[in-house]
Amino acid sequence: MLTYDLGLAADGSLEHQVWREGFGIEMSFDTLLAAEALQDCFLIIRNDCAPALSCLERGSSRSPKLQGIAERIHRAAIPRGIQLGFLHASGDQLIREGVDDGSRKHAAALLGPACSVGLKQLVTEFAALFSPGITIDYFAAASNAIVQRFAAWTVDAGAEFVDAFSARSWNHGRCVCGKRHRETGFFFPPNGLEETVVRRAKSDGARGIFLVPTNRKAAFFMCLSQHAHASRVVRPEKGTFLHTTRPMTQHTLFAVDFGERADHTSPPCGQEGQRRSNGRELRPLEAIEQGVVASKLAALAGAVHA
Repeated sequence: MLTYDLGLAADGSLEHQVWREGFGIEMSFDTLLAAEALQDCFLIIRNDCAPALSCLERGSSRSPKLQGIAERIHRAAIPRGIQLGFLHASGDQLIREGVDDGSRKHAAALLGPACSVGLKQLVTEFAALFSPGITIDYFAAASNAIVQRFAAWTVDAGAEFVDAFSARSWNHGRCVCGKRHRETGFFFPPNGLEETVVRRAKSDGARGIFLVPTNRKAAFFMCLSQHAHASRVVRPEKGTFLHTTRPMTQHTLFAVDFGERADHTSPPCGQEGQRRSNGRELRPLEAIEQGVVASKLAALAGAVHA
């Protein structure tokens, strides 16, 4: 039995993270086959991108790119008698083993920047005044989500799904009642992704509260200003933003609805903010790892607040 760790760094947009991890696994697999005459063995591939591993394990995906990767890997493995196994390893574990600098980078990014308790209260009050109320935080972690439902960068305890860009739509989602309602997202994009986030939100006809740097010449800022029902300046006073390793500039809150004239979803039922299943049950090892990481993140957040 051979075990190879394929933890790969991922730079640039978060939008293509899952299939980029899949391509990385495929390239590593091809390199391994070229370097070693593997025959009749069991090969375990470890990675911290659960969606990519799940696709390769099933051998199928709704994504044409991931589907192609899965087919090519299995076609190369079967004639050689190679049985493939796919094992999820948390980014925290790969960091301890020293095999994934990408996980180190993005595990640190999970901590910030984040809203302080005071800023969370300001955002919540702003949302209550100028929107139906936030139903999901699209860029968060277990330690800093502003509401119960959130999307995370990696597999995270309590996350509804991994990577906000993997969601089918930012405009609506299936509620626990079984019907589809409009979402009111909280969008606090990672540094450098403001343009991409606003473009996707506008394309989806999304409704939400946006917290972005005050940059009046930027296209994303002008777009939000044009469509906003209300806005409010957030000054970078001490304690406004937490877990940040870079100086934070002045930000602006926007209440925006890009799709109010094209709402064909069911009327709200009052359960829009209740957490939904992510459609995949965690393996026992994954659940243990997530619990440990969540505890560490909560402890770090508590230490900052103290």
